[in-house]
Amino acid sequence: MSTGSKESLTLTADDFPAFFAALRDPIDGQPIEPFPWQQRLVRELLTSAHDGGRDGVWPDLLDLPTASGKTATIDIALFVLAIRNDAPRRIVFVVDRRVVVQQAAASAIDIARRLGDAAGDDSVLGEVARRLMAKSAVIDSERDVRREPVLTAELRGGIDIDTEWAYRPDTPTVIVSTVDQVGSRLLMQGYGVSDSMRPVHAGLLANDTLFLLDEVHLSLPFAQTLGAVRRFRRAGRWWGVDRWQFVKLSATPVRNPDESRFALDSADRLSALGRRLSARKPVRLETVKVTGDLTNEGKQVAKALAEQVWQARRASPHARVFAVVSNRVATAALVADLLAVRMIDTEVVLLTGRMRPYDRDLKWDTYRSRLVSGRARFDTDPVLVLVGTQSIEAGADFDVDALVTECASIDALRQRFGRVDRLGELSAAGRENTSVVLITERTKPASDPIYGAALAATAEWLRTLPSVDFGIDQLDLSATDVSNLSTPGKTAPQLMSTQLDLWAQSPGPNAVPEVSQWLHGLATETDPDVFVVWREQLPDRDREAMTELLEASPPLPGEAVAVPLRRARAWLRGQATVPFGDVEGEDNRQTEEPGGERLGWVLWRDQAIVLRSPLRPGDYVVVDATAGGLRHETWDPTSAGPVVDISVPVAYRAGVLVARCDLAAQQLAGNATVSDGDWSRLSPRPSALADSTPGEALATIEEWLKSIPDDLAQTTPQATPTNHGEALRLLASRKIRRGTIVPVAGQSETSTHGGPQTYVIRVRLPQGSRADFTPSASTDIGIRVTLDDHLRDTASWAKGFTEAVGLTGSAASTVIAAARWHDVGKADGRFQLMLREGEFGSLSAASGQPLLAKSAVPYSDRTRRRQARDRAGYPGGERHELFSASMLRESQIDDHEDRDLVVHLVAAHHGAGRPFAPTLGRLGRPLVAAEIDVLGEPFTLRDHEMRPVDSVLARLFWTSIREQGWFSNAWMTSLVRLADHCASRYPTEGPS
Repeated sequence: MSTGSKESLTLTADDFPAFFAALRDPIDGQPIEPFPWQQRLVRELLTSAHDGGRDGVWPDLLDLPTASGKTATIDIALFVLAIRNDAPRRIVFVVDRRVVVQQAAASAIDIARRLGDAAGDDSVLGEVARRLMAKSAVIDSERDVRREPVLTAELRGGIDIDTEWAYRPDTPTVIVSTVDQVGSRLLMQGYGVSDSMRPVHAGLLANDTLFLLDEVHLSLPFAQTLGAVRRFRRAGRWWGVDRWQFVKLSATPVRNPDESRFALDSADRLSALGRRLSARKPVRLETVKVTGDLTNEGKQVAKALAEQVWQARRASPHARVFAVVSNRVATAALVADLLAVRMIDTEVVLLTGRMRPYDRDLKWDTYRSRLVSGRARFDTDPVLVLVGTQSIEAGADFDVDALVTECASIDALRQRFGRVDRLGELSAAGRENTSVVLITERTKPASDPIYGAALAATAEWLRTLPSVDFGIDQLDLSATDVSNLSTPGKTAPQLMSTQLDLWAQSPGPNAVPEVSQWLHGLATETDPDVFVVWREQLPDRDREAMTELLEASPPLPGEAVAVPLRRARAWLRGQATVPFGDVEGEDNRQTEEPGGERLGWVLWRDQAIVLRSPLRPGDYVVVDATAGGLRHETWDPTSAGPVVDISVPVAYRAGVLVARCDLAAQQLAGNATVSDGDWSRLSPRPSALADSTPGEALATIEEWLKSIPDDLAQTTPQATPTNHGEALRLLASRKIRRGTIVPVAGQSETSTHGGPQTYVIRVRLPQGSRADFTPSASTDIGIRVTLDDHLRDTASWAKGFTEAVGLTGSAASTVIAAARWHDVGKADGRFQLMLREGEFGSLSAASGQPLLAKSAVPYSDRTRRRQARDRAGYPGGERHELFSASMLRESQIDDHEDRDLVVHLVAAHHGAGRPFAPTLGRLGRPLVAAEIDVLGEPFTLRDHEMRPVDSVLARLFWTSIREQGWFSNAWMTSLVRLADHCASRYPTEGPS
């Protein structure tokens, strides 16, 4: 790298080692160097094809063994992106194990942090950061519109809302995801994503994206689907620079002679990597005979695994960290129970993918330093036993001294043993320990639900070996046909245009193919996940109160456990559930019986309670905390004990402080310093607020906060509050007075009046940078913004996006035109009265005021929004974007060559019109037709005719799909909608 000013710095492949080292802490003062294969791949990607390189095109397959540093492909992709303009700006690292996703995501966050910190440095890392920042659009240099070198996201079932990646199509982004989460989004059926936002996620992932499929043998059907998507992406005419690739990474690949392949060479074996490859990992085979069904079998296997851990501990006095891996979540929990009782001098930690992420993160934070590779080993260390499932077997950065595992297919076992002496340190010192593979002998042999016949075949093959060693170079499979020893391969169904037609519609038709088979392959029946959330004192008999409570404090993925859909449904019905593994897309063996629900629960979908709808993948099931279902913080449908409500700390971690007043008062009253006589000062009685206006209620609550005595104020404000009482104490100690106070009325059986029963206080914390810009929330951001200003801002963002991502010509002008006119329908007088909350009593009184695009009413204040709509007479279910499309279609402005496409993008910018308009609810005040000027251009406002199913709305949608293709249509839709979202996030505040 040359020296001099920051503007004159150059980057070449020779600078990659410095970049690589800057992203890692040195060891004993020495920088960490990349392996030879990593440096070689960088050089090939940056070298032109004319000179024998790859010219930015990744190989189809990276054939790399476990522990060879495959996650560094993220580093490589970012470095190449900083140098090449044709490199994909979204890097998606996919692995089908939740715990591995968690670790890789933490690494990505650290990379982003280091890049952000170095952006002003005269260094290789600083130059890479500045080049990555330059990929993002500059919208207005005079306004504080923050640009970052890299955005990051973690997509796995049950994590905190992470939508930052999906609001900037121009910013380099690293996404770490499971197959289910990213695959469902790519196919326009995003699990847990609202119907209206699905096209945005699909548009981003189907364009300008590099997919890195780690351990591809776990997700061959998804690789096949990506190949089909690559073909369908070209079915359209709206292409800018085509930057979309996918790469397969695997330690146990299925090789295709037609694929380009990249593998280790002799230089790698002479490097530090060679010690990992040659490490010895001896194994002892043990057998347990079992009888009965899977539940009884699990109990017997758990007892045998615990016994083998006990024996291994006695036989390996120098081993301090053991791992136990079972094939079933329930078995792992039983093992943890047995070990905790027998090995009282040993720490036992259970870590599975069927935990609430907040709980799992706490455990990982506690034990991380004792489990990761590179840790210092001492014979005086306390003994630790990690009990887990498949969730820790692939790609996880665990480094244990010995392993006790259930037998599995050969590929799964090789992955599990990749966590043993991961860096080869024990073997190099002659201190390797003997691990155990426990073989289960059934009285009635049957195909395993996860591994099929491969499990039994692997057990038989292992027994034929004179000795077993699972070291990478020690286990010679060259002369063995491993096809019957490996996890049964599945094939994805052929992807056809008919499926894409169905998936592209939002909301979709009643009969839509479930995408799981295109993610995990054809099977008898798969069981995708839903997410279970526990909340304290839910008013489950009062739907209105429940709705208001959940809208004020919505369920967050960090408090949810991912449970296979049919198992969750059986649990809710009080039926026995079949034990299952920790693998997404596992074959379903759950037999369902008809019957009512044992537990009271509510379905939460698209940020709202849904009635009379069957569960579907990605749904949230909210149950009362007394329902049971967790043991050792892991899913256990047999557990009846109460579950701790963690909604407050999870929201706090996401940057929102939430306190539900009635629960806060109860929890504070339990404090030893509070007497019964002090109860009244802790909670303003709802009855005292029943007749209050919103402003009066706000003042009363604020006075209540001020009255909380100092001895109740949280003494450690930096600590995360664990419940509503602690949240309220934190509010009082920080003197936070500004927030949203949401009344929860309800009409419960105990209600003596129609007023509020409790209040929920929401305060966005200064450190909370994340915002939920769902399409509905983007209308009401709590700040008044004029319509002209918002339209100008949105057009500016659209122009910046198209320039940054390389969209040119008619495609770019179409996106910009749609952004400029997307909200003209808000000029409707009824809509203006609603935005002004009845500030003017009539349409005529408000006619001389500037047109607004945004209201001062926060989205979370459901009651205030409903009252404003009712006073204005705006019809329930009406859509302003339909008026926008109708007005634009009839106007004489912007005579665009693709006018129909512009109108379609305007009609679809909140997710409707793909292809139909939503059903109109209750009627309101009749529309008054008017001639209106917006941005100096004339428009005619009158009733639109886009609601019938045979209207022009559907024709515009299908014409766009046929001309642009499914993924190009989604791409252009995402650019318009995200320009709108960014304009809402960074508004120009003009006169109101």
